[in-house]
Amino acid sequence: MATEKVNCEEIISHLVFEAMREIVGTPQIVAQRREIMDINERFYSFTIYGFKCSQILTGSRGEGFRFEKSDVDLMVFLKDLRVIWDCNKFCNTTEHLVFDNSASQPGYGLLQLLPTQKAESEIDLFVMIKGKSYLSGAALKAAMCSGSPRFRIHGPCASLSNGIIEADVAVCILSDDWPPLASPFVGRCNKKAWPKPDLIHDIVKSGCHVVPIGSKSGDNEDVEWRISFSVAERKLVNDLTYCQFLLYGLLKLFLDEVINNCYEEDKLLCSYHIKTAVFWTLHNNHLPECCPRNLLNYFWVCLKLLLEWVDEGNCPNFFIPENNMFRNKIYGPAQQKLSQKLNKLFEDGPLCVLECPSINIYLSSILTNDMPISRTYTDPILLELLSEVEGINMPFTLLGKLANWLEPLTIIEDNIDSNVSEIGALVIRRLTINVLENIAFILLSLISGNNRSFYVVDKIACQSLKLSVKFGNVSDVLFSAMYYYRTSRFKKALSTLDLAKFLLTKPCLMDSGIDRCAEKITGQSLFEVAGRNSTSFLKLYNTVIYMNELVKEQEHSLAFPCSALRIPPYVLLLMLEFLCQRYFDEKKAQAALNKLFVVVHCDEGIYIDEDLEDISWQILGICQELSGNLRGALYAYRKSLAFDQTWNKISSASEERIHYVENLLQKNNATIS
Repeated sequence: MATEKVNCEEIISHLVFEAMREIVGTPQIVAQRREIMDINERFYSFTIYGFKCSQILTGSRGEGFRFEKSDVDLMVFLKDLRVIWDCNKFCNTTEHLVFDNSASQPGYGLLQLLPTQKAESEIDLFVMIKGKSYLSGAALKAAMCSGSPRFRIHGPCASLSNGIIEADVAVCILSDDWPPLASPFVGRCNKKAWPKPDLIHDIVKSGCHVVPIGSKSGDNEDVEWRISFSVAERKLVNDLTYCQFLLYGLLKLFLDEVINNCYEEDKLLCSYHIKTAVFWTLHNNHLPECCPRNLLNYFWVCLKLLLEWVDEGNCPNFFIPENNMFRNKIYGPAQQKLSQKLNKLFEDGPLCVLECPSINIYLSSILTNDMPISRTYTDPILLELLSEVEGINMPFTLLGKLANWLEPLTIIEDNIDSNVSEIGALVIRRLTINVLENIAFILLSLISGNNRSFYVVDKIACQSLKLSVKFGNVSDVLFSAMYYYRTSRFKKALSTLDLAKFLLTKPCLMDSGIDRCAEKITGQSLFEVAGRNSTSFLKLYNTVIYMNELVKEQEHSLAFPCSALRIPPYVLLLMLEFLCQRYFDEKKAQAALNKLFVVVHCDEGIYIDEDLEDISWQILGICQELSGNLRGALYAYRKSLAFDQTWNKISSASEERIHYVENLLQKNNATIS
């Protein structure tokens, strides 16, 4: 009987492994995400409040997961500052802050500015305590949140929610040295099988960071900083075997869908506690190597460790065990309530995993043959590649500032001849095109009139756009057309639009870079899988002016805040054709408008993604208003307002345009009567 139970658990363990493989992605997909992310991060260099900064992605997305409900977690590094643990290591080349933990809980401390230094920033971030100057974490977070009313302080982060994404931005300061408080970590790990010595050496060599959050039990909570090992943790997660990574993903899913399926105030456990449990389990592990047949055993060991911590009220940080991460959070009646809940959930042993809806649905469909397990992973790899490359973005904080756009060009130059993979080359090329296109439009916004400076800037801009067209896709051709339209070269814009039309009818040419990369990886063309939708949207950053007709939409979207408008390429093409032909041939202009009307009204996902129907109707309304068809424009604006505002957040722009057109119609009716 016991043997049958073991066999049953092994079978379910295998099925759970396959379910997680489908949910998380194959090893190749995960590696692909990480490579794109790592290369993309090299170019995140910008200035904010006088501080030079860089940025990395952390949290679930930074680790290689793409769960639907995952927040976007970002760490912004202040590159001109360094934390030191001993004031004797001070040097004049960098502004140093001494970490003073003499009166703080383990893992926390104050950042003291040495008397010989003078901090230079656009805002006052320092406070005086007993005659000494300290960098205030609370003041820095308040400065970050001042950028938008939608920012709020959440732990060490400035948290942003715009209805599309939940983003947590943590400003941090690097220490090149490993903190003395975490020195025992090295000796402890050297006695264990995981992590390996070379990884330990790499982690220690990378130092750590501090983030602005204080201990609730301390006297200087608003001024204190906490030691962060986010970079070390990312290295540890990247070192996990694929099965261990799926174990980690399974626990995160179980936390989200089962343990935290409750009121917000009862969500005491977080994904960081889960990660810590995985680290300690693997560190102290005496089980056989994690594999599909014993995945549930590991799952159960981690859950039992978590329950043990809740009962004891102590969750030891993996790097500084003296730092109890449950302190001032899980204690008293709340601790008892959570313990009772976990004990109840865990009554079924490892099979409590079936409480997880994502797993249960998948297993049910396997057993009923509704969704057989896929053994061919080529298509997901290619589609994932497309999605990740389309998602390449520049930091929101640099958009619209020329100096911040120019800085990545230096980094690009340094990386052009570097030994990167096919995917790496594709990411660098995509970023280069992105930078060149936006520099062209920002330069145009900095000059005015037919003076000499215009011709100099125009020559640079046209050369930049020429390069982007040569190495880009149909969307990049449309950037050139927009530029020529904005500079009143309508015939040149129309000839550029002819090229864009040709590319739209030849899917194999829509993004040859991705296509070549896909063929190298799998031997199969991306467009055999993705077809025409491989270029699903064009991204217009809301702090850059591309064409005056869309400025209103950009301003309203930016206020949300959203970093960019996403527009279907064919919709923008027809808009530009209509706008340009108005200067030459009214019949051709009307023909372009008619095509736009048909596409917006009748498209079935060929040219317009369902999330972009709002902007498509809005553009149709703008064109109809310009043509004098006010009633048609009013109908289109109302349709735009009715659609799901998933990405662009232009509902307030639609309302403003509706109000304006209604007033025009009333005036026209009054004039007639």
